[in-house]
Amino acid sequence: MTLSNVVHLPTAQEAEEAKITSRALSKYAHNERLHLKIASNNEAEDLILPGYAINLLLAMLMEMSKGNAITVMPTHAELSTQETAELLNVSRPHLVNLLEQGKIPYRKVAKYSVIYAL
Repeated sequence: MTLSNVVHLPTAQEAEEAKITSRALSKYAHNERLHLKIASNNEAEDLILPGYAINLLLAMLMEMSKGNAITVMPTHAELSTQETAELLNVSRPHLVNLLEQGKIPYRKVAKYSVIYAL
């Protein structure tokens, strides 16, 4: 799966919903955890959102409210050169040049370069 398959620019409605939700959630940004009750289709569930997740969700909502696409990636992720070029919005040949110059850390797997998420 390439990153271009998952990039989603928020619609105007999604941006507005993100703005409203981020304002409400910002009151809880300094909590160690947040207890939530989620209700949908006559079902309800109690959830606990850890403090770090509250702040991460808040940051994502704030970016969405500005109309920005969001990409979430674990710090230990490894990407192909194509995925990295798409993420950085540069051409793959330009990225390979940066790798060869030592400007971005990477390793080779067989004959392919793999870039660590930074």
